[in-house]
Amino acid sequence: MAMVTAMAPERRRCLPPGGRVAIVLAACCLATAAHAGKWDITPTLSVNETLTDNVGLSATDRQGDLVTDIAPGIRIVGHGDRARLNLDYQLHNHLYARDSSRNRTQNLLNAVGSVEAIEDWLFIDLSGAIAQQSISAFGGTAPDASRRTGNSTETRTFRISPYIEGSFGSLADYRLRHERLISSASSSRVSDLDRKQWEGELKGVTGLSTLTWQLDAMTRTISNGSSRSVDADQARAMLKYRFDPQFRVSILGGREWNNYFGPERIGKAMHGGGIEWSPTERTQVALSRTRRFFGDAQTINLSHRSRQTVWRYSDTKDVTVTANPARIGGYGEMFDLYYSLYAPQLATQYPNDPDGLNNAIVALLQANGITPDQQAGSGFLSARVLLQHRRQLSLALIGVRNTLTLAAVQSDSEPLGSALGGQPDDFSLASGIRQRGLSANWSHRLSGLSTLNALVSRQISTATGGSNLETTQNLMLINFTTQLAGKTRATLGARHTTVEGATTYRENALTGSLSHQF
Repeated sequence: MAMVTAMAPERRRCLPPGGRVAIVLAACCLATAAHAGKWDITPTLSVNETLTDNVGLSATDRQGDLVTDIAPGIRIVGHGDRARLNLDYQLHNHLYARDSSRNRTQNLLNAVGSVEAIEDWLFIDLSGAIAQQSISAFGGTAPDASRRTGNSTETRTFRISPYIEGSFGSLADYRLRHERLISSASSSRVSDLDRKQWEGELKGVTGLSTLTWQLDAMTRTISNGSSRSVDADQARAMLKYRFDPQFRVSILGGREWNNYFGPERIGKAMHGGGIEWSPTERTQVALSRTRRFFGDAQTINLSHRSRQTVWRYSDTKDVTVTANPARIGGYGEMFDLYYSLYAPQLATQYPNDPDGLNNAIVALLQANGITPDQQAGSGFLSARVLLQHRRQLSLALIGVRNTLTLAAVQSDSEPLGSALGGQPDDFSLASGIRQRGLSANWSHRLSGLSTLNALVSRQISTATGGSNLETTQNLMLINFTTQLAGKTRATLGARHTTVEGATTYRENALTGSLSHQF
C-alpha cells in the first residue's frame, strides 16, 4: 500500500503553454473592454487559523500544530461590448508554528472568459482552474487545503477554444470549433494530459418548421508527451421533432472510431434517441440513450423546484478522460442547487450578465456559511480513458431562516485500455472503483449578519473486480459566520475527520478566519 500512503514528490515547472495563453487572453479581455462595459476589480485578503491535533494526518504519530494561512487575492468580474471575464485568484501562504519545513505556497484559480474577436463571426472562449485534488480514491481527502499529504496535489487545467459560427442564408447554420486543453499536476505520480479537439456542426430546418436536422463531427487526440496517445473520431446525423413547446424527441445515427484498446483503430456504428419534456417552467425532464462501442451511453436529468424546494436527479454513463478533472469555470452541487432555486428570481437584476448572476448566487451561499464548490463526494486522478457511470440525487429545502441541503452520489469507473503515461494508479490495483457519498448541510440564520452552519458527510471508496481495497471517510464540522463590517467576514468552527481502511487517521481541529474585500 505504499502507493496510497507515501509522500508524493513534487515537481516544479513554469506555467504550461495553455496557462500562458489563458493569461494573455485574459489581458486581451480587459484591453478590449477598457473603454466600454462594466468591470469590477476587487482585491481580497483572508487570514485563516487551524489548530489541529494531527498535523500530518498520521495513524500512529499524532502531532499537534497551529497552521496560519495568509491568502491575498483578486477578483475580476465584468463585461464589455465584445469581451467578458470572471476570474477569482488567491495565493495561499501556509505557515506552520512547530514545523516550518511544512511551509509552502498554494495557488487557487477559477476563471472563465470570452472574446468576440470578429463581430458576429469569430469568438474565443478561455478558462482555467488551479486546485488541490486527491490522487488516489483510497488515500483519503485532506480536511483542508493546507495539508501536505501524499494523496493530494496541485492541479492546473487551462482551456482555449476559438470558434466561428454563422449561417448560409436560410439554408443552415454552421459552427466550427477548435479546443486545446492542457492539464498538469505537481506530483510525479500524476501524468500530464494534452487534449486537442475539432468539432463541426451544421443544422437547419426542413419543410416542417417543427422538424430540424443536424450533422456533426468530432476528432480528438489525447496525449501526455510520450509515445502513447489515443485518438477518437465521431460523425453523426440527427433529427429533432417538436410536438409542442414543452415536448421534443430526437433520433440519431452515425459511426465512431478510436484506439482506446490498442494501436489499431476500431470503428463501430452508433444509434440512439432522446426526449425533452418541460410540463411546467419548474419541471424539466431530459432522457437520452445511445448504443456505443462499449454498450449503452445514457443521460437522465430530472429537476423540479417549488417556492422553497429544489429536487435534482442525474444519471450519466459515458467515456471520460479523468475521474475528477478540475471544475473549470464552475462550482459544486450546492451552487447548482441554489442556482436552480434563486436564479429565476435574480435574473431580472442581472439581464444579459451571467457572471453577475453567478456571483450573486455565490454571495448568497457564503452568507449562509456554505462553500460554493462543496461536492457530495470527492473523486481521484487517473491518466486513463475511463467508462464512468455516475448517479446523483440532490435536494434543497429553503425556509425563512433555515436551509437544508442533502446529496447522495454513486460513481462507478473502469478503465478502457492502459494508462497514457504508464504511471501506476488505482487501476493498477483494481479493475474498477466504486465511490458512494452522502452529505447533509444545515444552515441557520441567527440574525441578518450571523449564520450557523453544520455539515455531515460520508464517502466510501471500494475496489471492484476481486481486490479488497476500501476506504471510508467521515467528516463533521460546524461553523459560525458573522459579518463584522460591510466587506469583512469572520468565521469560527470545529471539525472532526476520520479515515479508515487502506489509509487510516483521525483528526480534530478548531478553525478561525477573517476575510476582507477592499
